[in-house]
Parts: sequence; structure tokens; C-alpha cells
Amino acid sequence: MRLEAHVKVAIKEAASEAVKEVLAEHPMLSDRDVRGIITETLRQTFVSFGVDGEDPFELQKDFQHLRAWRESVESVKHKGLVAAVGVVVTGSLGLLWLGFKTVLGGAPH
Repeated sequence: MRLEAHVKVAIKEAASEAVKEVLAEHPMLSDRDVRGIITETLRQTFVSFGVDGEDPFELQKDFQHLRAWRESVESVKHKGLVAAVGVVVTGSLGLLWLGFKTVLGGAPH
């Protein structure tokens, strides 16, 4: 199972346990109270990650930027690997060609 899946499961379990605890302690909470508890929990969670959750649009932009940054880093890694393999293959073929020319009697210039 991927790390993301483990994190999602852990978050769901933690949220479920938190809701169960709150409802056990206060069985007559109103919808407004539950929403307030959830909002505060999310705010504290964002703060613990070092993220300001007060402006959701800015938070969304930050996550989009992080995704774009990650995708560009992955792209650079892939292109760098392709370039390195190309250099090795080209060098090997050049060395092989030089060997053939030397073996067949043609002196390298």
C-alpha cells in the first residue's frame, strides 16, 4: 500500500475517533457545534503543518505550486537520465567504431 493510502487511512481513523470521543462526551451537540469543532480541528492541523488555513484559495494555490514544482523536478530527472544514457551509448558506439577501424587496419587520425 502506498504511503498516501496509509496517510488517508490514518486521517480517517483519527477523525472517526475524534468524532466518537466528542459525541460520547457531548451527545446533544448541535450541527453548529460540530462544524465549529471540525473547523477548529482542521485549523490546528494546518497550523501544525505550518500552513495558514485562513485563506483556502491561497492554500489551494500553494498546493498547486507544490504539485507543479514536483512535476517539473520529476521531468528534469527523467530528461537528465535520458541525456546521460544517450551520452554513454554514443560514447560506447564511438569507442566501438574506433576499435573496428583500428582492427581493420585503418589508423585513427
